[in-house]
Amino acid sequence: MSNGHGGARPGAGRPRNTEKYAEAITSFHDAAADAIQARYRALTYLADGGFDEEAIEEVWEPAGLIQITKELITEDGRSVNVKELAFPHLPPEQLVCVQRKIKKQVAAPDLKANIYLVDRVAGKPTQATELSGPDGGAIELTNAAMETAARELTAWREQMSTQLSSLNVPPMPRTSLTPTE
Repeated sequence: MSNGHGGARPGAGRPRNTEKYAEAITSFHDAAADAIQARYRALTYLADGGFDEEAIEEVWEPAGLIQITKELITEDGRSVNVKELAFPHLPPEQLVCVQRKIKKQVAAPDLKANIYLVDRVAGKPTQATELSGPDGGAIELTNAAMETAARELTAWREQMSTQLSSLNVPPMPRTSLTPTE
């Protein structure tokens, strides 16, 4: 206002979050800057497929099917093999682990992770889009061209309305060609 009353005043209103949390934001930025090299190395390592993963593979069988072979010596000194249950104290249907393998797996390089990493560090490239008029020339934006486009759009809408009315669908209310109509 010309009389100096009203309007925004310096220092009035709620403080901005950037001002309110300035110390926390600065602390976060400092911590992120300190860790960025380590994070970049870790992302590169992962993208290249360089992490190890341990996978445990187990085989389970019912206790009643597992037998062990014992060697017994008879009174005359002969050796005799005898089979007996390995887990006689367990119910026969209870599953027991009979084999456990720890396998190390190495991940394959990940193309999407590499693309993400490059886009994140170098910035995603912008896609160039070229628009042109007839024969590669400039797009004509005159009142006559706008009126022609409006007539073509009106004709297209009428054609679509005719097609839709043949489908026994309730008609849609007409909308204006531009927000100002």
